[in-house]
Amino acid sequence: MISRVEKAPRDRSCCLTRGAGAGVAPVPDRSTEIYDNTVVIRAIAREAGERTKIAVMSKDKDVDPVGACVGMKGMRVQSIIRELHGEKIDIIEYHEDR
Repeated sequence: MISRVEKAPRDRSCCLTRGAGAGVAPVPDRSTEIYDNTVVIRAIAREAGERTKIAVMSKDKDVDPVGACVGMKGMRVQSIIRELHGEKIDIIEYHEDR
């Protein structure tokens, strides 16, 4: 994600960051339930290069939000872990009352 753009006399430079939660954006691309808004990402906390925690909740009581993000045999989350070079990802269920 671009954190800032600096103007110089002859050109511009931009500073990129891996620390923001937006760097985990591939999750919605791989989960149909997130794409159609059945499962909602409520929060993302990330320590770049180490660990990411994603809190998800379902709008449909019959849909498991964690299972929808992890995928069959972990395929959805494993592809994201590969893109993040082995960074650990914890997907937890979010509850409004806690």
